[in-house]
Amino acid sequence: MCSPTQILRSLQDFIALRLEVREVKKALAVKLVYQGYLYDEIQTIARRVERFHEVLIYSYLLRD
Repeated sequence: MCSPTQILRSLQDFIALRLEVREVKKALAVKLVYQGYLYDEIQTIARRVERFHEVLIYSYLLRD
């Protein structure tokens, strides 16, 4: 059985290697649950992650 610290470290590594926003949001939600965040807080953070990802892609596409 993994300790909570090991699980959080694994989730952080997983998130760092992913570009697919859906996978990142899911992993981040699990990580936040382990860190004691409430459902409403997790939803707010997930929306911000998605918005940031959209802005990042849009900025990249507009770049010459």
